Amino acid sequence: MSSNQAAIERRQFYRVSDRALVDIKALENIDAAPETQFDLTPTFSVLREFHQLDIESKHLLRQITDKDKSLGLYLKSLNSKLDTLARGVALNNRSIDESRLREINISEGGVSVAVDDPFPDGTPVAIQFVLLPSFTSLVLKGKIISTDKNANSYTAHIKFYDLDSFNQQLIARHIIRKQGRDRKVIGIR
Repeated sequence: MSSNQAAIERRQFYRVSDRALVDIKALENIDAAPETQFDLTPTFSVLREFHQLDIESKHLLRQITDKDKSLGLYLKSLNSKLDTLARGVALNNRSIDESRLREINISEGGVSVAVDDPFPDGTPVAIQFVLLPSFTSLVLKGKIISTDKNANSYTAHIKFYDLDSFNQQLIARHIIRKQGRDRKVIGIR
């Protein structure tokens, strides 16, 4: 296998097609803070903090599981309960309007997303995502690489800009979970 083929396969492995709540706004310049472009709800902030604490605790949970498997399994079960509770709180405070979900194709490097109006190439943008079903909340910066015309809309191809490790981990985690869900669905058929 050539290195180009390996790169293409690796790129596809870390990329998934999904649907998410997405809001995109043009930035004056790429150094502007993306959070200032959106009216972020308290639920958004709480869920974001919850996900950050979850990522920070994963390493400790692995260490505990290595020393005491039963305790590790119990703590993992508690963590799953907290995840369920967080999703419940999110759903209670925000119903999901199916018509607002957009088709996305996401990787750790960028996203392709359906948009109503085209953006000029090179436009800096702020992007707010709510990835389902975990309600992973992201506010990121990006640059429009290109925009394709579809039948009734456009597809914007956006490269993430200045992506920190926390947001990168959230995206990677979402991709892995989505691939797992997709494999289960394929296995059921």
